[in-house]
Amino acid sequence: MRLVNNKPTGRPDHKRVPCICTRRSAWIVYKGVRIGKLTEEGNDACETDWVIEVFWDIWDKMGQPDIPGVDTELRLKEYIRQYVPIIVEQRTFSDEYEDLQNELQRFGLTWNDRFEVMCRNHGRCGNNDLLIERCEDNEVEENLCRVEGNSIFGEHGCLL
Repeated sequence: MRLVNNKPTGRPDHKRVPCICTRRSAWIVYKGVRIGKLTEEGNDACETDWVIEVFWDIWDKMGQPDIPGVDTELRLKEYIRQYVPIIVEQRTFSDEYEDLQNELQRFGLTWNDRFEVMCRNHGRCGNNDLLIERCEDNEVEENLCRVEGNSIFGEHGCLL
């Protein structure tokens, strides 16, 4: 990533998708302590992004554990990816995985919902000691597209 005045310039794949209407969030946990939050956001056009937030004060107190795919030297408020971030890739199955359908069936899924796989196996991974825990129900999924079955339009004419 190119820096200008010691700040990231912002690559196109590091920006939020437009007109976000769904969010699902999970905690990034290290040794039983929440050190960050991982959120998958989506819109009506089936575009998604992932937002990684690090709780820097807690992360520092926990010994600054490695968070795959996050350049912790930048200490950004949030890291945005329009692709599946490394922390998720390490904890889920690729679409090309040979035994994908059997693994998905084991998790009670019919399609490769990487967020759901990650939450159902708590993001266990041999590469590090981080776990992923689903946020409470009122924080997990926000459906911003519909309000009691009625459509409303938000900023930029996006359906919210």
